[in-house]
Amino acid sequence: MRVDENTVLKIADLAKITLTPAEARIYAPQMEKIIEYIEQLQSVDTSQIEPLSHVHEISNVFREDKAAQSLERAAVFQNAPAHRQNYFVVPKVIKDGDS
Repeated sequence: MRVDENTVLKIADLAKITLTPAEARIYAPQMEKIIEYIEQLQSVDTSQIEPLSHVHEISNVFREDKAAQSLERAAVFQNAPAHRQNYFVVPKVIKDGDS
């Protein structure tokens, strides 16, 4: 496929990229080579290749989910700067609507 400067400028416009005519002259042959490479890839016979979602085998690397003893509440709140009943107390981060 032939890519000329006008094609590059049109693609740049669609992508909302500003290019000068000099830049379009530089990018036109580069885009042409990219398209030639893609056309070359399309000629490869992949009919015997299984579709896949990832190039590597995926296996679960998580540990087995086992029930275990939880921490005591006193130990959980021991290093907390402030707590009230069974909750952590944190500074207010949402301002009132008036300010």
